[in-house]
Amino acid sequence: MERKKTLMASLVLFCISTIGCLYASDIYVFIFFRLLQGLSGAGGVVISKSIATDLYEGRELTRFFSMLSSVQGIARLCPRIGGVYWK
Repeated sequence: MERKKTLMASLVLFCISTIGCLYASDIYVFIFFRLLQGLSGAGGVVISKSIATDLYEGRELTRFFSMLSSVQGIARLCPRIGGVYWK
């Protein structure tokens, strides 16, 4: 339960920092919020993997991480595909 609270806090901080990036008055404020966004986003990735190790073990854990890696691999292609599509 403690990890879920930490994950939710990381998600909220990520959303707040994204809004901060949108309304940044100058480049220094933008860089600060972008740094905060990166740190909170990385926290979410690490904590979600820790939750998976709590929920699964053995073959199920291997399957879950395999599926997660596949989704992350496809997600990395989406901006490239969208960029080609909209040109």
